[in-house]
Amino acid sequence: VSHNPDGPLIGPGDFNGDGTVDSADLAAWSEGFSTPTNATTAAGDGDRDGDVDGADFLVWQRNLGATTIASSAAAAAAVPEPGAAVLMLAAVGLAWHRPWGR
Repeated sequence: VSHNPDGPLIGPGDFNGDGTVDSADLAAWSEGFSTPTNATTAAGDGDRDGDVDGADFLVWQRNLGATTIASSAAAAAAVPEPGAAVLMLAAVGLAWHRPWGR
């Protein structure tokens, strides 16, 4: 996993930064293929040497099917913390045991 100065943490071969190394990343590499200098990860520069070539294809190929931190972090963000559930249950419990006749 490496830091992309243009965006979030991404894994090797995840050129589009969606969290999965797949055919969409191959398409990004294909579009950027033969970029001689100043290539970005989004253009398919998997080895960060500034160009898009066969070595970058190998980075994609070796990581095909991998899930990267970007997608793992997104999945973890969707799960509420246990503390929130405890607070909710406490609020429901207080409301339930409140005297109704006054």
